[in-house]
Amino acid sequence: MSSVINNIQAARLVISSWPANKERQGFKLPAGTQLAKVYNYNQALFSNSTIQKKRQAQVILDFQRRIQDFLAEINLYDISDRTSLTNARAAISSAPDKILATASDTTPFGLHHVEIRNLTYPQTNVSAKLITTGAVSLDAGEYVFDLVVGEDTTAVDVTVVKTGYGADTNLDLLSKIGREIMTADDRLKAFLTLSTEPDADNVLQDRVTLNIQVKETGQEVKFYLNDTTGDLVENLKLNHQLSTAWSAEVIYDNLAYESNSNKLEIEKDRIALELIKPTTSNESISVERELEALPRQAQNLIKRYNDLLQFLEDNKNDIKSTITSELRKNQDNFLSSFRQIGLKTSDDGQIELTDRFFQALAAEPEKVRAVTNGSSGFFIEAGQILEDVLSRDIRNYAQPAETISYTRSGVPDSFPGGSALFSGLSLLV
Repeated sequence: MSSVINNIQAARLVISSWPANKERQGFKLPAGTQLAKVYNYNQALFSNSTIQKKRQAQVILDFQRRIQDFLAEINLYDISDRTSLTNARAAISSAPDKILATASDTTPFGLHHVEIRNLTYPQTNVSAKLITTGAVSLDAGEYVFDLVVGEDTTAVDVTVVKTGYGADTNLDLLSKIGREIMTADDRLKAFLTLSTEPDADNVLQDRVTLNIQVKETGQEVKFYLNDTTGDLVENLKLNHQLSTAWSAEVIYDNLAYESNSNKLEIEKDRIALELIKPTTSNESISVERELEALPRQAQNLIKRYNDLLQFLEDNKNDIKSTITSELRKNQDNFLSSFRQIGLKTSDDGQIELTDRFFQALAAEPEKVRAVTNGSSGFFIEAGQILEDVLSRDIRNYAQPAETISYTRSGVPDSFPGGSALFSGLSLLV
């Protein structure tokens, strides 16, 4: 397994779990219960508890996916910041997870076929893989190397400490080198990759590598490192290239284009493309009037939001009501504005478009934009609430398991499972 630590800040992964033998309060076996019956009950308790954990874990994962889908839909709903949409055009992608487009007022209407054969990728160097907490193999002292980026050369100084309280581990040294590289040239970024692998004796060891990469995707910059004092670069294999830089290749309406960036403009059609993932040859960009596309996009966005609210209601035994309360409070702040642009709300929070909304889009698009997806618009605020949910530990919003039911004669039909529900689970790490 592997993980990435950004900004050269090493972090210790702490896995916490509730004790398996946690004292079970509020439960007494009936007097005279036979040992076999106690054993059978414990089996049933373990089995049902495990099933409930897995079921709730699946609910949480489904909830997280729904949030991500909603956030993606917000990005697709984009009203031009202008007083009239008469000439505005929308570019609708058949695969918005792979390619996005922006049309100008003169982009030709119709369907444009697009295939992304490959994305731009920057040069990436990866160091030797070292035991994370192992002692540095280099001698103590000062090491200097030249960092050459494009036509610019910068001397980088790194001091290796071998004794005392501040003695460097391999992790410390690679972190130090990464920080110095980013300080020397802001066109580069450096990050650590951690992994766990067996050694020659088949004992698992935590290992670390330093990755050095051009910061801006598609920036046409080459770099290398050259020892001037000592052999730090050679010893740590800092010049080893995991990949060389290459250009993006796109087929648009049967014409081939290359780009040093994953954002490019097709000048003949005055359309801008944002390349996200390679595609098949079956994808397309549909250019149409924004006034025709926006109602459909608004319907899709509102459906995502309504479905999220309904999902929270249907799974309130698994997900705390605090999230629903936050969303409804945000919604209450916009009730007056909703009425002005033709959005109607029901008692359970569901939102509905009315004819007034379509009229407002045509007559007052700037007002609709401010209420729905402006910098402090309703969907932007709702998105921020849900983004915050994704950043929390799941135990902050998952309901503890209150009851596990049994029908076995003589055995109580409930048991307070408490926070042990998430023992051993790790979601979206």
